[in-house]
Amino acid sequence: MLDSSKKQILSQILITLGVIGGLAAIALGLAFHLDISLGTVFEKKSELDLRKVGTAELDALIRQAEEAGQLTEKLSKLLPSQDQAAKLSDLVNSQGSKNKIVTEINLADTIMPKPDQPGVLRFNLKASGVYSDLLNFLRGLENGALPIAFEETNLIRKDDHFELSAKVKVFFK
Repeated sequence: MLDSSKKQILSQILITLGVIGGLAAIALGLAFHLDISLGTVFEKKSELDLRKVGTAELDALIRQAEEAGQLTEKLSKLLPSQDQAAKLSDLVNSQGSKNKIVTEINLADTIMPKPDQPGVLRFNLKASGVYSDLLNFLRGLENGALPIAFEETNLIRKDDHFELSAKVKVFFK
């Protein structure tokens, strides 16, 4: 009888070990699956975080574009017409006479405006006179009614007077 009870206990132990082994295999399978699932969850979370940041940046860019559009509209109202911009030579000549400066100005180039950019008139300017008068002449141009930008300037001293040569541009709408 001892043999049969040993066999019975041994079979119960084997069955218990089999069940434990089966449960361990299931647990390992679930752990592996959970590990893969957690990795996917973390990847998706990272991707979602990046999309949130991208969306926030896109919203900011849209707001900035709207603000830029409003500013562009305001700036274009400040720009002179092409005819007004072409009167730079009149401004140069009047400031030259006022400040005892000998002037010469010639239209060099015209770039027509585009929907998102102003037009540009480029002039070649030559002026000569005493330094203080030349300085007052340039201040008069700077404070004049036209938006002027100097691209290149060259100032040369000749005895008691100076000669200025410059490339000047005026923006227009």
